[in-house]
Amino acid sequence: DELSETLRFCHGELPQASQAKISEQPSSLLGSGSMIVTMRLLVASWTWAVALVTYETRWFTQSLAHAAGDERTYDQRYLVNSTFWGKGASPVFASSTCPGPVLFYSGNEGPIDAFWPGNGFMTDHLAPKWGAYVIMAEARYYGASLPFGNGSWAPENLAWLTTELILADYAALLTALQSELRGCPVVSFGGSYGGTLTTFFRLTYPDVVVGGLAASAPIGYYDKAHW
Repeated sequence: DELSETLRFCHGELPQASQAKISEQPSSLLGSGSMIVTMRLLVASWTWAVALVTYETRWFTQSLAHAAGDERTYDQRYLVNSTFWGKGASPVFASSTCPGPVLFYSGNEGPIDAFWPGNGFMTDHLAPKWGAYVIMAEARYYGASLPFGNGSWAPENLAWLTTELILADYAALLTALQSELRGCPVVSFGGSYGGTLTTFFRLTYPDVVVGGLAASAPIGYYDKAHW
């Protein structure tokens, strides 16, 4: 499984270049064995964390209020990569109608193109292993997904900046893409507030995502009345 593979990777199965960087450090820097293990873990983390796979930028006409009769919209940015879709070394969820799973990043408080480089675990490890399609969606009011342009952060326009509406955005986007995605199962990923979004996304829209991996996701601080 992924955990055992991670442990094997961190305990000696690093690329030779990474091993060399560790061995070349002065003994005074390396210190005890625990320091060496810590350095190996850091190198291993960076090997997976820094994305090398590129992306395509797309736009989706998104509902502002997700309310009947309200036709206001804004342009939501999202990033995709299908390089490995259906070409996994150890494919999962593949069938005669589905090439492979969809890995979805629930964008949080920042530009989505800034989050892409830090998600190499999705783009460079899981996608080629599982044969997955990668999608990363930008949260409303961040990056280039501004419902009211430069005036988005004016107090009178912040009523539509809620976790509930961000989740509705993600559900609408993935539902609209289902034809292109051939009905393949979607697994959500996120860290920090993005992990909170992934958790709530799976709970709120189980018909849209079959699972989620949420890292450092604060849940107890949230009052549902303020979503």
